[in-house]
Amino acid sequence: MSEGIQSVDRAARVLVALSEGDGQMGLTEIARRVGLGKSTTHRILSSLCGAGLARGDTHSRRYLLGYGLLQLTASWLNGFEVRTAAIPVLRILRQQTGETVCLNVRDIDQRIPVERLDTSREIRYVVDLGRPQPLHAGAGGKAILAFLPEAEIHQLVQSAGLGRTKVKRLMGELADIRQAGSSVTKGEQVEGACSISAPVFNHEGVVVASISILCLESTLRAKTERDFRRRVREAAANVSGELGWPG
Repeated sequence: MSEGIQSVDRAARVLVALSEGDGQMGLTEIARRVGLGKSTTHRILSSLCGAGLARGDTHSRRYLLGYGLLQLTASWLNGFEVRTAAIPVLRILRQQTGETVCLNVRDIDQRIPVERLDTSREIRYVVDLGRPQPLHAGAGGKAILAFLPEAEIHQLVQSAGLGRTKVKRLMGELADIRQAGSSVTKGEQVEGACSISAPVFNHEGVVVASISILCLESTLRAKTERDFRRRVREAAANVSGELGWPG
């Protein structure tokens, strides 16, 4: 490996380590995670801070990701046609429901939250943007998985390594989602949290994303759930229409 490539590799490992931390990380912890000496890690962090990709206190030597990463990803995220189409719809949906709303895009066997508008409530259910989640877990993923071609569904479910009982339950759940046009999960990934989601289709009728309403299970009544199901389906259909889906 050339010196230049090695430097890029090390910097990438440091950025990954920072992304996996719960907050500010000390130099010693970062060095341990990436398997480098503290002096080498410090030089890399100094360079990353200079580029705005990391930030921290050089005296305490505690670091976290920098805002420069947002600038790097902004144009990439804006390249998602679905994100551009979804943002105004998400704003309306949040206003209608008063809850956090989220856009997930499909990435092969995963879904990735790429946009989130938070509720104004003090207690809220929050998803981490950019963190991949399997399609078979959570309403946002299942709303995508349920509307894939049957052969692809079976392939993805089998590759997930679920037991026979869980596969049977999941396949039944996916059938219900297709019939209802929306998915609801309660406490599946986060205890006490609820997600209500609907699929987004492109101009070819291929499911490419999902829109989710995220709320607390304790606040969700049957009437509210029915209303949220209707609203998230309408929102997803509006975004699909913007993408050229004839419906």
